[in-house]
Amino acid sequence: MSTISNIGINSLMAFQSALTLTSQNLANASTPFYSRRMVNFVANPFNNGVSVGDVRRMADDVANQSARVGTSNVAGIDVYLSQLKNLLPTFDKADSGIGKSLTDSLSALEKLNTQVSIENRGLYLGQLNDLVSQFQNLSSQLNQAKQTTSQQLTVDVGQVNHTLQDLQNINNNLAQPLNSNNPDLLDKRDSLLAQLSKYFNFVPQCDEKGAVTVSLSNGMYLLAGNQIKPVVTIPNPANPQELLVGAQDGPTTSSIMDFIQAGELKGLTSFQTNVLDVTLRGVNRLAMGIAQSFNQQNKLGMDANGNLGGNIFSDINSATAIADRVVTNLNNTGTSSMTVNITDMNQLTTSDYQLSMGAANSYVLTRLSDQTVVSSGTLLSFPQAITVDGFSITVNNATYASGDSFVISPTSGGTSNFNLASHDPSLLALGWPVMASASNQAPGSTGVIKVTGVTDTTNTAFSTPKALNPPVNILFVNATTYQLVNASTGQVIEGSITYNPATGATVFPTPGGYDPGYRVSITGDNQAGDSFAIGYNTNTTDNRNGLALAKLYQAGALSQGSLSFNQAYSFVSNNIAMETSKAKSDYDAASIIQQQAQVRRDAISGVSLEEETMSLSEYQQYYQASAQILATARSVFDTIMEATRR
Repeated sequence: MSTISNIGINSLMAFQSALTLTSQNLANASTPFYSRRMVNFVANPFNNGVSVGDVRRMADDVANQSARVGTSNVAGIDVYLSQLKNLLPTFDKADSGIGKSLTDSLSALEKLNTQVSIENRGLYLGQLNDLVSQFQNLSSQLNQAKQTTSQQLTVDVGQVNHTLQDLQNINNNLAQPLNSNNPDLLDKRDSLLAQLSKYFNFVPQCDEKGAVTVSLSNGMYLLAGNQIKPVVTIPNPANPQELLVGAQDGPTTSSIMDFIQAGELKGLTSFQTNVLDVTLRGVNRLAMGIAQSFNQQNKLGMDANGNLGGNIFSDINSATAIADRVVTNLNNTGTSSMTVNITDMNQLTTSDYQLSMGAANSYVLTRLSDQTVVSSGTLLSFPQAITVDGFSITVNNATYASGDSFVISPTSGGTSNFNLASHDPSLLALGWPVMASASNQAPGSTGVIKVTGVTDTTNTAFSTPKALNPPVNILFVNATTYQLVNASTGQVIEGSITYNPATGATVFPTPGGYDPGYRVSITGDNQAGDSFAIGYNTNTTDNRNGLALAKLYQAGALSQGSLSFNQAYSFVSNNIAMETSKAKSDYDAASIIQQQAQVRRDAISGVSLEEETMSLSEYQQYYQASAQILATARSVFDTIMEATRR
């Protein structure tokens, strides 16, 4: 009799627990990271019915980790793509920006070359000033994006530490005997781990009580039990203006970026390094290329005052510029003094370089964009120059320690130093400082002289203001021979120079090596006594150097002659567009993988309303059946008692 009652009571209690647990599952069907519970029934010995053996929390560590890895990958690409989308409109404007400003300034120069006037000079200089503004605005936006990225990195690091502290509290609670493997705490733990995976990838390990250890791929832990190594932002030793992520272990802080391959921390630092820095170097090189090309050409010309031209833009090799191209590693222990001069813009790349010092003043210079060693050797004396890729490092003096390193950034400051050298339009050197004409020709002579170019105005031929030193006469001795004569003294500079009437002649440099820094050609038939005069130009409306300036817009001034100014700008902007497109594709692919991982996780841990509803109905029937067992036991008991009373 008592056996039937015990069976009924135990069964009733067991299925009541099952109903309660199933109701809890249904109530939390939409609760994030709730893992459904499942009752295991066991038969009681000695015909005592059934009881709850244990309550299983349905979770799979492999499935959970796959979901976390998917979250890390998606979060990293997502923040990378978001930053790109914010940057893209800066390069996507058809009605403004550097590309349009280059086109507008060329139009203004063409108008000026058509009619050289003070008004048109001012118009062109105004367009150049707008070009400067466009470069500086773009530089400002890129630098602002770098600041925003650094700020977001700092915020994310704060969130990482907050989550680690919450996990530490969970670990402490799970360490209590009554809380060991508490399913509610384990759900909270998994929720926090999922939040943490948004920021970086890690390896979790759980002990027998459910407490978790969070480690990086190299085995370094950030959380173990109740011990935390706080995550911090630190200056990049190679570039102190940039932030890296490090871990603090007592008094020691070290970078952990080599062990972070995914998550927002990786996405932000990748955007900083692979997009912002690369873009800024490309824009800097373009600004420097424009400045150097126009300065060099303007110096070959003559301004509206009859003087030799000067710089249109700031000197790219100013004292400030050459010093700012070297960044000393914060960990260096030696001392040094070095500068970087640009020697050939056409050879200059957009890469930074690393100068690494070894024993006995040995060095290795590596191009960072492709990790190619471009120079190596030993610094034997000072100053000593290392010249590669269109720039020259001048090491003035040094006391190096082995292991010291420097980042050489040849394009650094290219945009911030990009300014007009003068706002005086009369200083635009539109003419050439050389003119040539026939001074005496015999009847029937058809000789023509023409100035075809100016190559150097720093030599002695231009040492006297507004005059050639010396002015030169070309005197034909006969139809096939001429000599050069100093027009001021009558002295022969070089004689008996052969002339071929069929092909004409390029006068300079002469067979004897005389080169005054300008080029003159003679064509046609000449006779004995014919002469031509070469002197300083007095025509202030001359536009020959202006035409040479206009050709610079289409010339291959960068990347070994392969890129014009507009092409170089398009190359930078197209890189942003292509990187955005690639990031979109990567995001779509990572999202699919992450969704699949989440589906696998939910298939194990998620609550199925249909399944739980069926279980609820089933347990209800079992519960009612158990109640019937008790009713039967009571009926039997009543029958026995009635029989006994008789």
